[in-house]
Amino acid sequence: MSGPIVDPDLVRALDELRMVVERLPQFEEQMILPTIRQHSKQFEHVMSVRAGLLDAISGRAKQLHMRPGTLRLMVELSNDYRAKTRRRIPLDHLRRQTSTVLEAMKRRSLQAQADYAIAEVAMKAAAEAVNEARDGVQYLDASRAEVAHG
Repeated sequence: MSGPIVDPDLVRALDELRMVVERLPQFEEQMILPTIRQHSKQFEHVMSVRAGLLDAISGRAKQLHMRPGTLRLMVELSNDYRAKTRRRIPLDHLRRQTSTVLEAMKRRSLQAQADYAIAEVAMKAAAEAVNEARDGVQYLDASRAEVAHG
């Protein structure tokens, strides 16, 4: 790593998508409210606005050759920095923050994989217990049949 990171297209995207990314949680929170979900027209409106916001991120991400979730994360980090400092985030700082998030997500993924392994072992043990109980029922049914015919 030598020299500062320079990407005017990314800087422009961070600025242009600032309000888009700030609005997204508002609509996502509304979508999970039972009162909104029960009123189909309100839900459709909120869903439509959210889709438009996501499309704006997706279109810009495509131009930058990155995933929409990646760009959204970068804009969120940029917005946090701007809220604290009232300045535009230097891309080197954005890289460090993104790297920190990456490490946290790796740990989260590892935890989820470990939880999945535990659940998988429990699932296999439960399936074995079901088979054992089924065998017991079948054995007893067979014994009853032998007595009836015996």
